[in-house]
Amino acid sequence: MDDRFEAVPDLHAMPAIEETGKPVGLINRNAFISQYARPYRRELFGKRSCTEFMDCQPLVVDKAMPIHRLSEMLVDMDRRHLAEGFIISGDGAYLGLGTGQDLIREITELQLESARYANPLTMLPGNVPIDGHIDRLLTAGTPFVAAYCDLNELKPSTTPMVTAAAT
Repeated sequence: MDDRFEAVPDLHAMPAIEETGKPVGLINRNAFISQYARPYRRELFGKRSCTEFMDCQPLVVDKAMPIHRLSEMLVDMDRRHLAEGFIISGDGAYLGLGTGQDLIREITELQLESARYANPLTMLPGNVPIDGHIDRLLTAGTPFVAAYCDLNELKPSTTPMVTAAAT
C-alpha cells in the first residue's frame, strides 16, 4: 500500500475490494500516511491488512445515479466524502473512484452545454440537448412520451406600438 502511494503521487485514495469485486472500504492517502509515518508504525503495521487504515463506511454510488442526485447527496452528507472521494460501482462491483473535483468538473460541463444550446428567449433546452436526451432514452429502451409544441409570435414585436389617446 505504501509502495502504491509512493509510485503514484497523484493517487488520493485506494479502494479496498473483496475478491468478489465488491468495494468494502476506502484508504485515504493523507490519513494513511499520517498514521503510517509515526514512529514504529511501519514495523508494527507493515505486514497487516489494509483494513486497519481504511474507512469502513465509504460512500458507494451506482454508475446509473444522476449527477444532480450525487451532488445533493454529497452536500447533505459528511463533508469527508466530498474531500476524500467516493467509490463508483456497477451491479455492486467496483468500477472506479470519484472526487469532489471530478463532480464539479462534470456539473460545470453540463451547465456549459445546457447554456450553449438553450433558447435565449425562454432559456429552455434547444434541439441539440432534446435530441440527445431522446437518443439516450431510445438506446436504453426506456419507455417515454414526447410532445412538441410551437408557440406563434412568442418573440416581442420589433415595431413600436402606437396608441392614440383621446383628447
